[in-house]
Amino acid sequence: AWTFRDGQAAFEVAKDPNRPFVVEARGHRFVAIGTAFDVRLDGRQVQVTMLEGTVRVERAESSPSTLTTLTVGEQFTATETKFDRVAIGDPERVSSWRRGQVIFENSRLADAVAELNRYSVTRIVLAEPELGELRISGAFATARPRVFVEALTNYFPIDIVRDDESTLLLGGRASSPRRE
Repeated sequence: AWTFRDGQAAFEVAKDPNRPFVVEARGHRFVAIGTAFDVRLDGRQVQVTMLEGTVRVERAESSPSTLTTLTVGEQFTATETKFDRVAIGDPERVSSWRRGQVIFENSRLADAVAELNRYSVTRIVLAEPELGELRISGAFATARPRVFVEALTNYFPIDIVRDDESTLLLGGRASSPRRE
């Protein structure tokens, strides 16, 4: 079994019923025979999105028991505090990181910033927490955080407060002073 501790990985598995490919993560086993799937661990959450084929989901115990079977387009999510759930996923969006892209669809800006920060040494920081509630949609290059920030400053009332080698600090745009 391949033990997954943190991050995100995509697997394409050759079909061989005598040698299933097993990924273990956060108390779950994902057993694949001839398939492609994406595994992401964020904090205490594990998320598996099916790209093709099927994967059997089991509890990783001494005597594994099958919880469910995932097929193309389904997404399994488990955390320590919530029940496991299966929902319809978006394989294109989930696997876009493999092409150097992230795709947001009506996402909170705070979540989009956190996602982009996974791929860059230049950190984007929101100076004001309420900016994190703005909603954003679009596709952005993972290796170009400054292009993302440029889009933000063009479409939202946001300015760059500080720009150095390691940090792009963003704040709300100050309103124009009144003339009396």
